[in-house]
Amino acid sequence: MSNWFTYDWQEQGEPSHCAVDLALSEQGKAEDYPYVFRLYCEAPKEINERCRRHANALLSKCEKEGFLFAGRVETPRCIQFYFYGKAKVSLSSIEYAYAKEKLLTCRADVQEDPSWSFYGEQLCPDAAKYQTEQNRELIARMAKAGDYTPASRRVRLHIFFPSEPLRAMFAEQARQAGFALSDTHFYPEQERAYGIAIIRICTLLKPDVDALTSSAIYLAQNFDGTLLYWDAPVVPKHSPLR
Repeated sequence: MSNWFTYDWQEQGEPSHCAVDLALSEQGKAEDYPYVFRLYCEAPKEINERCRRHANALLSKCEKEGFLFAGRVETPRCIQFYFYGKAKVSLSSIEYAYAKEKLLTCRADVQEDPSWSFYGEQLCPDAAKYQTEQNRELIARMAKAGDYTPASRRVRLHIFFPSEPLRAMFAEQARQAGFALSDTHFYPEQERAYGIAIIRICTLLKPDVDALTSSAIYLAQNFDGTLLYWDAPVVPKHSPLR
């Protein structure tokens, strides 16, 4: 059974919307499907619903050929589908599927990937990619509470570490990276008991928040740190703080 997870990301500097089947390993073993295939579908101008219908029709044709569908990446101009297959010659099946396509400009390629490293390292979400969906949920709750998300405000990110020295080293790096330092925390019942809040001025527009949390997560990982949550004040549309 499939288990699809979607998230927002940047694909070669462009905003992208990604989907990956986290249960792919339940459908087949890597050694039985050692090739990763990509079907690239480019729109004449930008991706719209008509383009998606055409792309999804091509996807359906490919799935009938015995591929394992691993995921998709959609950018403003193109949709890319990724599959795993048993033989390199299966590329011809994908090429045949789009041979008569008129709306989208398509091409396909294949690479050996016996350990499914592309799936694990590129498609599957890491902590920063998972956080983008948590950001979506929190921003939606704040907007429902009356927040004017384009307004800039102080966003506090609460990050925790397994030791005080690691927290101190992170704090110095965060300061140099442009974050302001705020409160420290100590929760001995947690595995990572030593926390610190770092602050940056930011809107609650999702791309801005995603970029902020991703930068903090990757910086914290250098010190075995984890972002547990972030918070920010609600700014109503007519607030004098705007």
